[in-house]
Amino acid sequence: MKKTSLMMATALTASFLMQPVLASDRIVSEKATAKIEVAAYHEDVRDLFAVLSDAHMSLQMGNAREAEKLINEAFEELEEAGKQSPTVSAKSAVPLTKIVELKFGNALMPQVVYTPVKDGPLEVDDFADALKLKGIERGDVEDAKVKYVRLNISRDKLVHDLNEAREELATEDFDGAQAQIHDAQAGMITEFDIGQSDEVVARDHVALTRFMLKAAEYEGAREALQVAESALINLKDGEDAAGRNAPEVEQIKADMEELQDMISRRDPSLADQIDSKLEKWWKSLS
Repeated sequence: MKKTSLMMATALTASFLMQPVLASDRIVSEKATAKIEVAAYHEDVRDLFAVLSDAHMSLQMGNAREAEKLINEAFEELEEAGKQSPTVSAKSAVPLTKIVELKFGNALMPQVVYTPVKDGPLEVDDFADALKLKGIERGDVEDAKVKYVRLNISRDKLVHDLNEAREELATEDFDGAQAQIHDAQAGMITEFDIGQSDEVVARDHVALTRFMLKAAEYEGAREALQVAESALINLKDGEDAAGRNAPEVEQIKADMEELQDMISRRDPSLADQIDSKLEKWWKSLS
């Protein structure tokens, strides 16, 4: 073989061998880029969701000026999230978000507000940092639960809801503005109650119960504790299909019944005693 032909053959062989490596590198790079895009989008969407929660609670306190400022901020967050928006297929990979669903006011037709909390293991202070109960009459929280959701945005719907909230605010219809903000939040939730382990659910709701008690929101505490109890029982049942944990399950039920009774008394002097029992449960799940 001539020297020129040999060099050409060698170059072609090298090029052929390099192509799969380059293709593989490109795939890895594309996946890494997509992961970064999804993470940035998730953060932006979560921030927007939090701004809407703040706007709702500002109206609850009667602070129209602050609410208007936050609605304008929501528009800005929406534009930012739009810039980061990943492909439609990548949106299904958006991480879950933990939110607290608060129901307050009229027991038959309560107001509902969603507030994002941190996505890792939750402690009492995490709820204290995220939940703004000012503006809600003490004792008015009817229900409090942690929900595990996936958030996404539909730009046209959000623009419509935010514009409607602005219009209601301009006519000083605070209830109407709150309803539009709630619709905006609800429309961002594309998956509700994504399955979590019983351990995570129990731990989160024990922490939420403790926070609700510290805020003297006894009904909210009772509702959160019921979720914790169900998760604890499911956890013990799941550990032992043969039923050998039955005595422990019965003890959980007895302990929770005692706590529910103590909470129902709404006696501030029992707060430390209740919290001490809940803290033991919380630590056992850590």
